[in-house]
Amino acid sequence: MKNLISLCAAVKYCLVLSWQTSKLYTLTRMLGNAVSPFCAIMSSFLLRNILNALNGYYSPETMFLLMIYSGGVFAASALQIISQKLAMYVTSIHDEMLQHQVSSSILRKAMQADIKLYDSPKYYDLLNSARDNSFAVSNILWSALDCISSLLSFTGAFVVLCQVNAVYAVLITLISIPSAFVSNKYTKLLYQNSLKQMTNSRQRFYIFSICSSKDYAQDIRHLKLEDLLLEKYNILWKHIFLSKKNILKKNSLAVCLLSLLPEALIIIISLQIARKVLLASMTIGDYPFYIGLFQQVYGSIMLLTNYLVSVYDNKLKIESMSKFDVLSLNKIESGAKNIAEINSVVFKNVSFSYPETSVKVLNNISFSVKSNEKIAFVGKNGSGKSTIVKLLLRLYDVNKGEILINGLNIKNYRLDELQKCFGVYFQNGVNFAFTLRENIDPKARDDYSDKEKKEVLNFCAGSDILKICNEDLGAYLSRSFSESGVELSQGQRQKLALARALYTDASALILDEPSSSLDPEAEEKVFSYLKRRCENKTVFFISHRLSNIHLADRIIVIENGTVAEQGTQKDLLKKSSRYAELYNFQAGRFKEVL
Repeated sequence: MKNLISLCAAVKYCLVLSWQTSKLYTLTRMLGNAVSPFCAIMSSFLLRNILNALNGYYSPETMFLLMIYSGGVFAASALQIISQKLAMYVTSIHDEMLQHQVSSSILRKAMQADIKLYDSPKYYDLLNSARDNSFAVSNILWSALDCISSLLSFTGAFVVLCQVNAVYAVLITLISIPSAFVSNKYTKLLYQNSLKQMTNSRQRFYIFSICSSKDYAQDIRHLKLEDLLLEKYNILWKHIFLSKKNILKKNSLAVCLLSLLPEALIIIISLQIARKVLLASMTIGDYPFYIGLFQQVYGSIMLLTNYLVSVYDNKLKIESMSKFDVLSLNKIESGAKNIAEINSVVFKNVSFSYPETSVKVLNNISFSVKSNEKIAFVGKNGSGKSTIVKLLLRLYDVNKGEILINGLNIKNYRLDELQKCFGVYFQNGVNFAFTLRENIDPKARDDYSDKEKKEVLNFCAGSDILKICNEDLGAYLSRSFSESGVELSQGQRQKLALARALYTDASALILDEPSSSLDPEAEEKVFSYLKRRCENKTVFFISHRLSNIHLADRIIVIENGTVAEQGTQKDLLKKSSRYAELYNFQAGRFKEVL
């Protein structure tokens, strides 16, 4: 009963989605499924009458009946052909629309899902499962309708057969059912196996993607990884393949044996009908008619069971998609209060661990930042600096303590407005294989502010980018989609990502390692611009290059997830502080050269 309820729920889910996609196409496909079984039975009935008429003598009345019967056969066949062709056309168009709607929905949920989900392998498995099973929505819907069509075909043939011999009709029905249960069992096993192998499938896809990616091409060739990666790929494929092969082998053997039983029964029944024809208790037209009906009963049951198995199979996939939907709803809850700018920030006894881990990345951190103050976070890799940025943007919520912005808990503010208050350069900032204009302003709709875009890029030492693009902001970056596309160096990519962060003109800036790939000249130019541009902005920046820390009003040293010390650069250098150690270590390398 539980399976039946979940099956009905899956069919309802698909019907609603189909109806929302196109009411006309949904009705047309449903009508086409109902017409086909009616036409098949009608054609068989008329052909029976034609054969019986041909068994008599010639007469005008007989010819007239043959014309009527033949016309009926033509009409039934024409109606069936037209409905089938129309259904094929509508199905192709509707499936494209349905598939697009489902795929768009998955993409939207994936992009809007809480970013902490990307720390979970379970989420990746469900995301990949939802993407791979998106076609299941269309399949389950039309398999359900095909079930109705097969049921109508079976019912019509069964009722007619019962008038001849109800025992035969019941026998052919009962003997066809066992294969359905076997197919159902192995369908479930196959799908459960696919879920178990999802991690292996993702690893296999990952290896394929890096082997065909330009980003990894140089390292793979230099390190001679071709054979190793191919071996890993083949091992994963073999593991997935063998687990599936074993189940398919058992399924094929069991279904093959069970499918022979109905065929044997039809042979026995056909001999019985042939005997009655020879004894003149049945007409010659009855033989093909009733044998055809028996085959139709058997065929309808087999189709019905196959479609039911398909529905059940896809029901499991729909349930997997539903799990992804439910998990994607696990989002950080937005507040209701509006916010237009950042005036102050306070971290108050904040502790944080990433999901599914027990390690405290931040442990009881406290500090405050005033309006327009420039704060530099300094510390070793993994000390928690970038985590502070993620919490400030509410990509994650704190486990303990609170973050106050403008005197209110960060959770009170509208999430979209809060994040708009920050211009952000993330560590190893990415660019997109779109135009230069779209990379500076991803939501650009026209070239109205091209002058400002070029100015920001120039201020970020990006004049070389404009030069290789011939001053054309419409030039594509990378040759992924355009043969005339421009390939940027890592340093140029960083300049462009930095320009995107500054172009927003937000009230606060977050710059996480903004010069890690810049040459000394470009770095000097960028930081000189930042000093002028950010005079009336609150700025948080992280940098391992301590030569640029003089731009900060105050330095906060993060050590093992805690605030080790804080103060101005001058004050921290005066005492034997942790910052002084780091600063002298870098300065010492230059002194050695001199």
